[in-house]
Amino acid sequence: MTPRILWVDDEASLIQSMKRQLRNDFDISEAHSGDEALEIVGKATEPFCVIVSDQRMPGMDGIELLSLVKDIAPDSVRIMLTGFADQDTAIEAVNQGQIFRFLTKPALPHVMLRALRDAVRQYELITAERELLEKTLTGSIQVMVDILALASPVAFRRASRIRDMAEIVGQKMKFRDIWQLGAAAMLAHLGYITLPSSVLDNYYAGRTLSPSEESMMHGQVESTAKLLEKIPRMEPVVRIIHEHHQSRNTAAVKGKDPVSLGASILHTLIEFDRLVNRGIVRNEALKMLAARADEFNSEILSALREIPAEGVHGNRMMVMIDALKNGMVVDEDVRTTEGMLLVPKGYVINDTVRQRLRNFRLHDDIDGSIAVQVDALASGI
Repeated sequence: MTPRILWVDDEASLIQSMKRQLRNDFDISEAHSGDEALEIVGKATEPFCVIVSDQRMPGMDGIELLSLVKDIAPDSVRIMLTGFADQDTAIEAVNQGQIFRFLTKPALPHVMLRALRDAVRQYELITAERELLEKTLTGSIQVMVDILALASPVAFRRASRIRDMAEIVGQKMKFRDIWQLGAAAMLAHLGYITLPSSVLDNYYAGRTLSPSEESMMHGQVESTAKLLEKIPRMEPVVRIIHEHHQSRNTAAVKGKDPVSLGASILHTLIEFDRLVNRGIVRNEALKMLAARADEFNSEILSALREIPAEGVHGNRMMVMIDALKNGMVVDEDVRTTEGMLLVPKGYVINDTVRQRLRNFRLHDDIDGSIAVQVDALASGI
């Protein structure tokens, strides 16, 4: 696929000249102002490998544009063009916009071609590294989620509900990295496997915890954070988990700072789920949270209010344990004949849980079939 370039310059004739000279190597789109460029980047269905911007333009200059682009399209490699070789401008451009190259105008075609090829290679390195890290990260998270599901099905079921709500709220609020919210929602409950069941029962029921129980709850958050710190790219998730207990409706939340907003969303959903779990109806639970405006953000509550009540999705049917397939979703709790919860409702079938069910079936501890949703797919984290 031909590398996509966005060229931003108020001199349309210059862009046209470059498009003619570079048309065999690049697919070049054009914008004639910073505002137009931001609109194009925001609406793009595919990312631009490289964004080239002139420094001096009416209204928004190149430094401001590329510093904003850095947040909107962080993988796109940025090149600055200027007609004056000003060292201070170059330094500011590199510091604010994290510029890959700084070239003076008019750039010779062979110089521009080499710079763009180097920028495309840099983009390919960035995206390849991110893809590798994301696959590694996803696998690591899934292993921990599987441990949570097997060790504490009740905690897993609650975490799954909160994750689903967090991802929907995040989308409504245009949270940039939705996966961080989903991961934080699931992994914030990982430390629950270390807690006595009586402590969890009291916590879920909304009972007042004793000082020692409060200490256990806070301690498991610290333990979980330390465990996750060892995994690459988990820093934002760790900070969301670490801050959500003390989250308040601060200026950082209202300003949508990613970590502060993520922590506030997680805190809101956990408290909402606790209220509903105690038998309080949804609307009343939302009113109770709204009354604590210093703690819970109204925009988060509005997004939460738009989420429909939990319902069944997919076609429910009974499936023999040996016929289970990965991606099916358990539609009711799977318990042993003695009442022990093996797999909670909502868990996505995978190799680990299939083997677990087979083992218990061999000992006649469970029925030979379970209820699943057959057209629901694993939503990921």
